[in-house]
Amino acid sequence: MLCVFGFFLPGCRLHSRQDLERNFKTASLLFLQGYIDQPAEMAESGYRDSSRYPELNWRFRILLAGLRIKQGKPEEASSLLSSSPGPGLAPDIEFHLRLVRALAFCNSHSPEKALVELSAARDATDAEYSAEMKLAAARCSQALGNFSDAYVQFAAAQQSSTQDQFVKLYALLGLGFCALKQEKYEDAVNWYLLAQESAVALRAIPYQEIARGNLGYLYYELGDFDHALENSRAAAKLAERGGSGSHFEWLLDVGRAYGAVGQSGLAEENWKKALEIALARSNNPIAARCLHNLVGAELQKEDLERASEYHRRAEQLVLTQKEDLRDLRIDSASIAAQKGDYPSAERQFLQLIAEVQDTPLVEWNVEAKLANAYAKQGKPELADRWYRKGISTMENAAAQMQQTEFKIAMLDSWPIFDDYIAFLFQQKRPERALQVAQLARARTLSQQLGFKQAIENASKWVNQIKSMLQARHSVLLAYYEAEHQTYAWIVNANKLEMKALGVNQNDLETLADAYRNEIDQHTSMNSSPAQQKLYHVLLSPVAALIPNKAHVIIVADSALYRINFEALISDEGYLHYWIDDAEIENASSIDLLLAEKRVSRHGTGALIIGAPMQVSPQYPLLPHAQEEVESVEHQFPPGTVKAFEGAAATPDAYLKSKPSRFKYIEFASHSTASSSDPMASSIVLSSGANGFQLFASDIVQVHPRLNADLVSVSGCYSVGKFRTSAEGLLGLQWAFMRAGAHQVVAGLWDVDDKSSPQLMGGLYHGITHGQSAAAALRTAKRRMIHASQSPPPPYYWAALQLYTGV
Repeated sequence: MLCVFGFFLPGCRLHSRQDLERNFKTASLLFLQGYIDQPAEMAESGYRDSSRYPELNWRFRILLAGLRIKQGKPEEASSLLSSSPGPGLAPDIEFHLRLVRALAFCNSHSPEKALVELSAARDATDAEYSAEMKLAAARCSQALGNFSDAYVQFAAAQQSSTQDQFVKLYALLGLGFCALKQEKYEDAVNWYLLAQESAVALRAIPYQEIARGNLGYLYYELGDFDHALENSRAAAKLAERGGSGSHFEWLLDVGRAYGAVGQSGLAEENWKKALEIALARSNNPIAARCLHNLVGAELQKEDLERASEYHRRAEQLVLTQKEDLRDLRIDSASIAAQKGDYPSAERQFLQLIAEVQDTPLVEWNVEAKLANAYAKQGKPELADRWYRKGISTMENAAAQMQQTEFKIAMLDSWPIFDDYIAFLFQQKRPERALQVAQLARARTLSQQLGFKQAIENASKWVNQIKSMLQARHSVLLAYYEAEHQTYAWIVNANKLEMKALGVNQNDLETLADAYRNEIDQHTSMNSSPAQQKLYHVLLSPVAALIPNKAHVIIVADSALYRINFEALISDEGYLHYWIDDAEIENASSIDLLLAEKRVSRHGTGALIIGAPMQVSPQYPLLPHAQEEVESVEHQFPPGTVKAFEGAAATPDAYLKSKPSRFKYIEFASHSTASSSDPMASSIVLSSGANGFQLFASDIVQVHPRLNADLVSVSGCYSVGKFRTSAEGLLGLQWAFMRAGAHQVVAGLWDVDDKSSPQLMGGLYHGITHGQSAAAALRTAKRRMIHASQSPPPPYYWAALQLYTGV
């Protein structure tokens, strides 16, 4: 076999010490980067060929032992290191020998022997190896299942790893794993994000894969399915590229994420692929989890025969892990319920609930299944009790989350609401159904603003809504999108009605996509079938209860957050946009509308920031931004406006202007919207001391809080692109609401620069002449629409929407 200079080829023999040392360095680096098979072959050959060089031979032997531990063969590692090196070798050999022996004993569950080796290693080392020492102790605790001890030890190793970046990487991975095992998922996400960054810097593809794969799992458990899918798919690709052999494990999680976002076909495709590989490799735990997911998919399709077959196959596997055995029992109970064997299903579900109370995500799932079983039996009191219990379980779990994005994600991923609302609709309980549909709405925004949600019974709550609507001379239109049905509630001062609209979530998403395509293509009223279809689906069923020219408050959901109802096309009487029939404002939560208004609103005058300098080719000068600034400024009396234009229009100008003292705040500039991190959305301004972007994260941190009656941001997509069911589109609009703004006007899609001066000038003209923001914005839009015989497409006038908080 040919041995190529500087490279190792399996089967070749190396005799030159220089070649052996070169290959030891290569094998060691690959091992450090997380590879196993190739460095194991190199270490085995080097150990065999280096017998004439004792010190190098021992280095190969220790490396090979470490690789055997990675391969799950700690006994072989112990055997390799059973003897001791002779005198005269480098002192680090004794130290690393002891560390690897200790790890082998820990992985063989011999903690007493491991402690002896760790103590000997400690005696053989100095400060240079303190981080490695701490890392080895942490890995031993982890191998023995002492995750709380290991977490503390990994933290100590990470803090000591200032010089060794690989020790830092391993410590970060260990912190993530131990946090995961203790179900501290938010902490685990943060550690794995740092580990991913470190692994990329070190070109450690296997560890990148581990970090991304575990992030996929964690995001799924936290209800953030978009990030779960992104990371699980990335892990699967890295597994193929790096050859870790874990490809099928990540495919399992890819399937789970696809299933959670409604892509059932892709979910099943990935589970079946993962199942095939897992069975071929005799990996029963992964095979069992694939079969568990496939059982759920078939039960969803009401294919009891195929679900039972998958369950039988899972039962034939030899399973030892608690989670896998629990999944088998959940499937057994679910199949019994589907068969109509309710006594057996009830008994099994109740036993499971008693056992999983320390695992909220599993607990609420079983509680929801039990509630559904009671509903199918015609036991409404028991069904209602367990639906409530499931919601309470998830509310408590969400309350434990520290980070806003994870609170939102968990509140956003409750299919129990779908079943409960369908149950309440069948029970003809529209008031309670509306209350349940609103439970998760704007929860974090309410908490940020210091408002508690209503706790009254449904009838009293609805009476509060009616009183509010009577005082505001308004009609409330609320929606809820379930997987198989969309519901609407129409409420006025006298009555409430609930309707099933006969459109499922996927079809509504498709319609919303077609609507946005018509908007982007600037289609005319006569060439916009999606806008007409959406009117018939969403508004025709409730139109009889909406008086002409009524003020309508819309609380949307999911796909509907991307729609401006003003631009829906009615053919009742004549073809026209719905803005001609109604004055609209949008709210993210009924409870926020009911919240007591802040008594002290001391804002006065207007702050206007706009027409900034060009900072990048990506953000060219807006030809009409200066005109917009002047159009708004002219609506206010002299001396009541603070304006920053051109080079003065910087982020610092806003932050240092004490924005809480203004009643109105207007931005005329570009804006950006992040679809992955809403707090990274920004208003693009002139360059200042701290850059040119005013980020959403900056806006929410301003103190004292805003007192503005209205903030207007005429930038593109300033409403946001990060979409949640619980809180709507998250971006600059959401940030200003969190900062304390009462109302916000923001762009739902690209804002036409030429139209902005007319719209924003008209908005503030109406406000300063006594109109509400909703009436003023509608007037400005209708003036543009009816300025000619052919109304301009909604692209030019409907992007800017009004959002109301408190």
